[in-house]
Amino acid sequence: MKIRTLFVAVGCAASTTAVARAQEATAPQSGLEEIVVTAQKRAENLQEVPISIVSLGNEKLTDLNIDRFTDVGFTVPGLRLSQHPTTPFSTRLFIRGIGNNDAQVTQDPAVGVYVDGVYVARSTGLAFDFGDAERVEVLRGPQGTLYGRNTTGGAINIVTRRPSGEAGADVELGYGTKDYFRALGRIEFPEFAGIASSLTAIYSERDGLVENAGPGKDFGENDRWGVRFVAAADLSDNLDVFFSFDHSLEHNTPFYYQAEDVLPGFEAFVPVAPKRVKRATLAAPVEQSRLRTDGLALTLTWQPSDTLTLKSITGYRAFNASAYADFSSNPVATLFRTNRQDTDHHQFSQEIQLLGSGFDDRLQYILGGYLFSEKADQTEDYDAGSFIISNRFIYAKNKAQALFANGTWAFSEQLKLTVGGRYSWDQRRATKDNIDFTLPDPATGMPPYPFVGNGDKNFSKFNPSANISWQPADDLNLYAKVVTGYRSGGFGTGAASKEDFERGFDEENLTSFEAGVKWQGWDRRLQFNSAFFYSKYKDILIDLAVLGAPQFVASFNAGRARIYGAELDLSLLPVEAIRFDLSYAYLNAKYTEVLDPQTGADVTDLFKFPNAPKNSFSITADAELTRIDDAPLHLILNYAWQDKVVTTAPYIERPGARIGAYGLLNGRLELKQLPLGAGTVDLALWGRNLTDKAYVIDSTGSFPWSTKIKAYGEPMTLGVEARLHF
Repeated sequence: MKIRTLFVAVGCAASTTAVARAQEATAPQSGLEEIVVTAQKRAENLQEVPISIVSLGNEKLTDLNIDRFTDVGFTVPGLRLSQHPTTPFSTRLFIRGIGNNDAQVTQDPAVGVYVDGVYVARSTGLAFDFGDAERVEVLRGPQGTLYGRNTTGGAINIVTRRPSGEAGADVELGYGTKDYFRALGRIEFPEFAGIASSLTAIYSERDGLVENAGPGKDFGENDRWGVRFVAAADLSDNLDVFFSFDHSLEHNTPFYYQAEDVLPGFEAFVPVAPKRVKRATLAAPVEQSRLRTDGLALTLTWQPSDTLTLKSITGYRAFNASAYADFSSNPVATLFRTNRQDTDHHQFSQEIQLLGSGFDDRLQYILGGYLFSEKADQTEDYDAGSFIISNRFIYAKNKAQALFANGTWAFSEQLKLTVGGRYSWDQRRATKDNIDFTLPDPATGMPPYPFVGNGDKNFSKFNPSANISWQPADDLNLYAKVVTGYRSGGFGTGAASKEDFERGFDEENLTSFEAGVKWQGWDRRLQFNSAFFYSKYKDILIDLAVLGAPQFVASFNAGRARIYGAELDLSLLPVEAIRFDLSYAYLNAKYTEVLDPQTGADVTDLFKFPNAPKNSFSITADAELTRIDDAPLHLILNYAWQDKVVTTAPYIERPGARIGAYGLLNGRLELKQLPLGAGTVDLALWGRNLTDKAYVIDSTGSFPWSTKIKAYGEPMTLGVEARLHF
């Protein structure tokens, strides 16, 4: 409550002392707005960019009740992005069915995340609240010839607000069910000595989703706060500097895993919960997880001529995390299974870009070089009742270098050809110290697994791409492209032996073919974008839990797959006061070959592609109901639905690893830009999961007492919100 009081006081002070900025009234434009993106490292109209991309601006994020990074996932079909149930400050990211379930420090992510051009190497810490996001761009498909790291699934580009140099302030206060509270304050300082700067602070908290009748905290609690400082300056007519610093601290508890069936012999100990529960009892105390993150970024942009720009992007990020999880689902002290993971991580990156044009602007090109290094120490305890099954210590040191180039040649104003290439070098070094502190469990006969393994692997790869686009009319853009993707190999932190760990795994490779159409019509009131793709995926990394020893996971390259699908985006403005947005993704992902790494036998029939919903869609309706004191009153409804998925590849051996299809309805009633003194205020009523749908966010099995252990998502949440702008 002290932090709440402080934020309210700061908000009131800012609202009374901030210098007012003039609010220019702009006449409503006819037709859909133009969306500008920087996916290709230069500002372009989204309709002219020959790739599959979705862009959510600041206003769209607000309209869809997207306060957190993880909220983006369910509103963008083809993107599966969710909090990790056991470590809610981490995320699971999948685009077109390609991604990572766990944030292993020895395994590269398949989806790259960038904040103002700086690559964020680990998904730990990505479940953050948006404070000053200007837009979020989701790029589907392999990336590499325009970005610092090479990814096979896609990339998410987060662009934050740049300080204007004019004095002003924004204050946001929100309250909702489960004692949800959110406060945000942003101050823009007047330009001083040619430097524009801003300071943003944010705090949010929420009570637990499931009451814990046993010792410790409730399940699903969280509180987080953060601060971000940004400074920008034009040091000369051709030199620009952008600097940012961010710091955040988060505490939360894991989601509750409940057993939906009980195996013989455990009926008297484990409660069966076929539906979402509101109250539970565990023997082990429910502990808080903690995360601290820090980041620095510096971007220098020098433009020696009208046709040449040199850019340097330097980034440093660090986090320290202590994560706790409990899978036991029961109050019996001798049966519980808990996991605690402590991670200390540091990363540094340096990217140089040379952007230019020539031949009377018929040629647009980018040349780049990239350096990256990271260090991580990770400790994990896996406890079972009164004894520790194992402790493991992971020490990882990774390096990456790359050279990349991308050039577009305009044969005419309508026909353009883009070719690109990237050469990557990756070095992976890791040590695993696996210690067993106990004798074998007499109940299970599980043996100890003590060993020390040291791994050192190097990888290199050249990845080309080509794209041709044709614009036969101003409102029509057709394109076709082929692009290759690569994800380096590494080591499995869950290896059960020295030999398995040091053997590691090799790189994955993907070739993707894509064709798309982008069209606007009806005086820019109707917009239709589509992309159709086919991908050949080989040397797929598969993580498989070791039978009889669930604390160990075998990681190996054993798979081939084909993935094809379509992505459709439609926007309609039938009248100025009503807008509809519809997005749909079809995904057909299937393993074509999986070989047992020990016997070489074909076990393809045992595997299904995880986290790849066959169908998913999102539909949004935005209607201006009336005007109050010239302020528009909007009603925004969004319904998003996704098909059933499996959560782990060997689905046949884990029938509980399945999440059924579900849809969520969200809504917002908002009065926008109501005059208030020298500024304006936005007032809103909002709701998430308005039908109170009981939906599963994670499902697993293969425990001694159950084959179906599930964690449920958030129930219906209602709230109010006020945003003041001065």
